[in-house]
Amino acid sequence: EKAAATEALRSRTSERDRLVAQLTETRQQQEGGAAEIVRLRRQVEELGEKEQALVGEREAAQNAIERLEKKRSRLLQQAAALRAENAHLASDYLEAQRIQRQMREDIAGYSKKLDAAEGGQRMSVQALAALKARYAKEITALQAEQRALVDELKGQHSALQVKYDRLVRPARTFLGKHVIRIGYWKEGGIFRYSLREPRETQARNVNEQQLHRSLTALKSVYGKRLYTKILFPREAELSQKDAWRFTHQILRQYDYYSQ
Repeated sequence: EKAAATEALRSRTSERDRLVAQLTETRQQQEGGAAEIVRLRRQVEELGEKEQALVGEREAAQNAIERLEKKRSRLLQQAAALRAENAHLASDYLEAQRIQRQMREDIAGYSKKLDAAEGGQRMSVQALAALKARYAKEITALQAEQRALVDELKGQHSALQVKYDRLVRPARTFLGKHVIRIGYWKEGGIFRYSLREPRETQARNVNEQQLHRSLTALKSVYGKRLYTKILFPREAELSQKDAWRFTHQILRQYDYYSQ
């Protein structure tokens, strides 16, 4: 009986192991089936994505075809418009040639009329030139008269200024001053100048620019002590107006009495 029981137990254990093995195999098959299902699902999703991409590409291609068709239509319309414009330009060119011929004929007619009127026109031009010359002379005379009047007024003003200065200011004197001797004369129609400082034994000839540069430098050094003495040689050939104008300019710009 003990042997029989042992055999029965062994038989049951073997059956149990077989069932466990079958169960394990079944589970493995189920797991493999699940993995296959997952793989198949992924393939389905990839196919769907590819299908969507193909649909997008097809739509893009269709849109490109439509754009090309529209562009082709526009180009055909432009070509037709250019042909029409070319025909219009050809017509305008012919019309321009006709107008040009007409203008040449008109110019020829005007030239004949101009030749006929040329003699009278010469007389008109000569009369206009004479009138212009007469007006120019009158304008020149008026300008000269105006300048003379201005000079006269300036002289009167200067004379009044001198009289006023004599009344209200002390007499001009060289005492205690740095005396500069300035020569001014006219020779051969050209104004001449000379300058002599206290330390110099004789005057030196200078031009107008050198004279003013020297006087400006002396004024910056001596200021209110600079006394300008203007000399006119007997052979100066100066008019009274020239002498007065030069004297007034030098005194006003450099002499201490005008500072």
